[in-house]
Amino acid sequence: MQRKPFIENVAGTIRYLAFEPWLDAGVRHGFIGSSLSFRTESLAGDASSLCRALGASRLMLLDQVHGTALLTVPLQSEATRPGIEPAAGLEILGIGDGMLVRPTTGTDFAAASRTIYAIRTADCLPILISSGDVFALVHAGWRGLSSGIVEAAISEIQRLSKSPSPPTVVIGPAAGGARYEVGAEVLAAFNGRAVHSPVKGSKALLDLSGTCAVAVDALGAKAYPCGICTMIDSRWHSYRREGEQAGRNLAFVVC
Repeated sequence: MQRKPFIENVAGTIRYLAFEPWLDAGVRHGFIGSSLSFRTESLAGDASSLCRALGASRLMLLDQVHGTALLTVPLQSEATRPGIEPAAGLEILGIGDGMLVRPTTGTDFAAASRTIYAIRTADCLPILISSGDVFALVHAGWRGLSSGIVEAAISEIQRLSKSPSPPTVVIGPAAGGARYEVGAEVLAAFNGRAVHSPVKGSKALLDLSGTCAVAVDALGAKAYPCGICTMIDSRWHSYRREGEQAGRNLAFVVC
């Protein structure tokens, strides 16, 4: 069996999963689970902890709404949404479920001007996309996935990137096809494009990662799902397993 190209790494006390080819290339990125909670009430403290661990000055998040809006970060990574002021190393870029950035490479985490760009998930797909010099971070539940946010992100990254290579799509921990039960209305939203298995009645088990991979393959890009189910693996926060008390996982790229 071919080994999945993922590796567990540590920064201070924070454990995270990384895509090994990108890590080897010096791209600072990863998927963080229960090392931090990233609940709304603890965001400031968790942002401070993460910035210290990665040697960054701030954590930039999105105001996520399960939509398809993509925000492009200026090359200098200095512009913020009007009216949003820095608070304890935490800023909100704007309303959306995906952002495009140019990452920093190299082994030195000490640059104080660096920013951690990230999305939060708790069963939805955390997706990192690269075509060499541009990265996209995407939050995709069934609504965003069925509405084409991944296709939109790939199209935009191809427009912005100077690389001739097809995009690489890395899919982090999310609700898996063995546990994620949905109704007929969810399957209908995909118009026959959902990877799923039937269960009793009109219910089905939806494979979010598999559905995403099929869409990616259709665009000529390459998908790498990590294969971790948040509903099963307690190292990751899961809304379906923990309910309202669930924390949030973080997918990040350092720029």
